[in-house]
Order: sequence, then C-alpha cells, then structure tokens
Amino acid sequence: MKKLLLVVLAICTSATPVLAARTVYLKEGGTISARSVWRAKGKVHVLVNRDTLTEFSLSEIDLKRTFARKHRAVRKHHRVSGAVQASKAVPVPVAATQTSVSTKPGLKLPSMPDLPKLTGKEPGTQAPKGEEGTIRKHKKEMAERAGE
Repeated sequence: MKKLLLVVLAICTSATPVLAARTVYLKEGGTISARSVWRAKGKVHVLVNRDTLTEFSLSEIDLKRTFARKHRAVRKHHRVSGAVQASKAVPVPVAATQTSVSTKPGLKLPSMPDLPKLTGKEPGTQAPKGEEGTIRKHKKEMAERAGE
C-alpha cells in the first residue's frame, strides 16, 4: 500500500510542471513549452525555464493559438421598459407600527442576562471605597515628586 501511494505521489509531482506549462505556437509550425508567456511593448516574452527568457516579435508567433481567448459565460441583457423603470423608482410606504411577535403557549424564548446596575456615571467612582487603586496611588506619588 505504501509503495502504491509513493508511486501515485511521484507521478503527481512529476506531472505538475507539465500541466502548468504554456505552449507557444510558432508560425513556422514549431512549438515551445514554456513556464510563462506574456505580451509587452510589441513583443512576446517567453519564460522557458527559470534561467531562460526569450523575446519574439509578434510576426513570429501564432497569436490566435498561443493566446486563445478564454470562454466566458454569456450574460443575457434584458431591456426594461420606461413604465417598469418608473414603477421601480417609487418608494413603497412602510407601516408605522410594528406588531409584536406572538409565542406559542408552551414555548419559552431565551433571554439575555441582566447587567449589574451602575450607581455612578464615571468609572472612578466604581473603585472600592476603603482603598485606592495601584495606578491611582502611583499617579499621586509621581505628581508629588514632580511638585517637589
């Protein structure tokens, strides 16, 4: 079983560069298997391997076969008549009142837990009354040192 898995893995890894290669068709009838092909400034650049980059003029390459158009899904465009467009532009009036959701008699909906009620509005008032916080003590000490 391991041998079969290794053979399949070896075939897949060796076939990957072949499948990723692009084919450049020359007008004289020859073909070039390349890693990448692109057009720039009136020339066709062909990356044969990681070391070899060649340039061809557009007259040497069969452009229709080398750069075949990708097939795209055709979208159907529907014409909208003027009356239909006008009716879509009119906003629909919305009811001002909302109706409450009715529940079944045996069904209980989950509710959110209640948050503790805060007595003061500022966070500084929430500190324990018997003792000041460490940061507040440090700030007071620093202010006293700066004042001396």
